[in-house]
Amino acid sequence: MNTMRAMCLLAVFVLTASWLASGQYVAVSGNCELPGQAVVVSGLVQAGTQPLSGSPFTTGSGVMASYPQCLVTVYPAGSATPVPTGNIYSTSSGAALGNPFTANTDGAWTFYAASSCYDVVLSSGTGPANQLPATKTLSGKCAGLGNASGNIHGLSFTIGAPGGTALTAGANTTDYLTIPFACVIQAYNLAIDAGTITVKFWKIATGTAIPTSSNSISTSGESISTGTAIHSATLTDFTTTTVNQNDIVAMNVSTVSGAAYVNGVLQCQ
Repeated sequence: MNTMRAMCLLAVFVLTASWLASGQYVAVSGNCELPGQAVVVSGLVQAGTQPLSGSPFTTGSGVMASYPQCLVTVYPAGSATPVPTGNIYSTSSGAALGNPFTANTDGAWTFYAASSCYDVVLSSGTGPANQLPATKTLSGKCAGLGNASGNIHGLSFTIGAPGGTALTAGANTTDYLTIPFACVIQAYNLAIDAGTITVKFWKIATGTAIPTSSNSISTSGESISTGTAIHSATLTDFTTTTVNQNDIVAMNVSTVSGAAYVNGVLQCQ
């Protein structure tokens, strides 16, 4: 690990630790709303929408509708089991909040939680005015430094040295990084000194072991076949883009030819 990367990650870790030590939880908020809904006026259902200035008229289009006091259920990102009651809160200082809970009369909802990523499911409440036509899932709603501040973080992995000994593929050609904040991967970057390369990213929750190939979040891997650098926001090869606080992430060289150095950066927000 180079000195600059170590200093940057230490600074982020100290900020995260100070935030959590203060007893403050981070807000996640949204609204009970669905797009493409029709407005009914005096029994007449709208046929479409148009700009306030007039044409063009768009047949079959609708509006964003609010459904006050819908039911809000919070899950850990990627899980089918709701967050246990007592682990989400109604205030930043930790006042109790049930799970599920009912949104406000204006359709807005907010919960506070420890730094991590969550899936939020909106469903019908108990009154006639809050019956959602369809359940809506909001995936990857993150609470924490990476999301709440709007910062984009670079999770940087480096293997080898430019012009040095040629890299070989294998389990030991790997760089590891513990991420002290929650974020969602938005893009990736690769740079090599020569040749071609394919890398895979591994990820495991914090614990007593580092990730291995069995924890891969890459399907075929991310590659450079021409040139020496690539930036891409196409993430279809990733099985998940959610990084939870203190996850251990690794970059592994799965195939390589003629390269002695590779740097990979996951753009995470």
